[in-house]
Amino acid sequence: MKSGSCGWCASSNNCIPGNNLGPLAPCLRGQFQFTSPNSEWNPLTSPRVNISRANVNGAQLTTVVSRDPIDN
Repeated sequence: MKSGSCGWCASSNNCIPGNNLGPLAPCLRGQFQFTSPNSEWNPLTSPRVNISRANVNGAQLTTVVSRDPIDN
């Protein structure tokens, strides 16, 4: 899933908080990849999403997670 608040850390094989300026969690130098979502991407079009916001080291972190149908 493309998200504006995370990127891929190849050294840990995991999606981690970050943006176009770099990772906001530990990741080996040169191992973080970030691509902005396209302009049509909108997580709010799905009724089954959780959106949370947090301040991480002075940066706004927004996390969008699809909910499993059993999470009602």
